[in-house]
Amino acid sequence: ENAEKWYSLAIEKQEPKGKKGYGKATAYSNRAAARCRLHKWELALKDCYKTIGLHPEWAKGYYRLALTLHTRQRLKLEGEITKHNFHGNNNIDLMNSYKAITMAWALEPKTLLYGEMKVGIEEEIKEKLGQEEYAKLLLEIENLLPSDALALSGIGLGVDTCSKFKKVPVTV
Repeated sequence: ENAEKWYSLAIEKQEPKGKKGYGKATAYSNRAAARCRLHKWELALKDCYKTIGLHPEWAKGYYRLALTLHTRQRLKLEGEITKHNFHGNNNIDLMNSYKAITMAWALEPKTLLYGEMKVGIEEEIKEKLGQEEYAKLLLEIENLLPSDALALSGIGLGVDTCSKFKKVPVTV
């Protein structure tokens, strides 16, 4: 709770300077991580979106969003988040976390953590939703990413990302 408080203070005091609000984006990203640890999902998501809005070319903002959505999805499935405090499609967080981590990986394809997390979520989607839903999701992502990012990530090119990275568990 102290981290959330201190990052909130940093956000209030800091003016967006330098590289398109990088400092303020960092504070929002770190507060999102603190809020995830406190299971304040909606507030964490707002901070993730604010991070991306301030610094859209920073991969870590998308990574933080993916991690928040994926963790919330996992806790829903484990019953720690009930229908009373969460409404929506059971797989929407999983699919949106995949979109976010794909964007992070497209921006920084050499970052091993992003590639490994992408593969873990990718395999989970294939297992839970099937190949057809996964293919639809890939088409949707192709429309979101700039063409140079698509070329870097291999999306839409028939590249099997699972063979490049090992699967790692995703945790907050």
